[in-house]
Amino acid sequence: MHGALVAYHNTEQIYGFQYIPLTEIDKCVYGSSEMADLSFHKGTELLSNVIGTVRQSCDLSHAKVVSALHRGKKANYLDVYVDPEFAAKKREVNTVTKFRIELERTLDGIVLGPKEVVDFEPGNDLQVSYKISSAEFKTNLLRQNMADMKKTSFLGKLEEQARRSGC
Repeated sequence: MHGALVAYHNTEQIYGFQYIPLTEIDKCVYGSSEMADLSFHKGTELLSNVIGTVRQSCDLSHAKVVSALHRGKKANYLDVYVDPEFAAKKREVNTVTKFRIELERTLDGIVLGPKEVVDFEPGNDLQVSYKISSAEFKTNLLRQNMADMKKTSFLGKLEEQARRSGC
């Protein structure tokens, strides 16, 4: 991809078009094309390893997979829930596997905090390490945990406000 053709519009009318080169998008979003390339490669490597780990542990042919990103004070992590018997009408085993991916970033050997912005310059050594752990849960306990997470999420709060106002 060399860039993007952007249309400026509302629901009734198109006001104009603009071609934005990829280098400009990279600079606005990532700070540089080098950081954009590094983010893409690290992200696809991580995704490939996560999918490989999940596939080794679970049959994904009829599975439901849900993920949730958490930003903590000490670490950022991604929880991936896999329900392998989601499509089965009769469930004999009611377990869901939860995979947790914890990330750690270092820039030129200095560990970055979970909320710290990466101030990347070409030539810097940015490393991303991660740990994948897993645990199995009974579905009734997991549903309660998911309901509790939803209550504290932004969308959960919006739903609660809408319900209270009668919308």
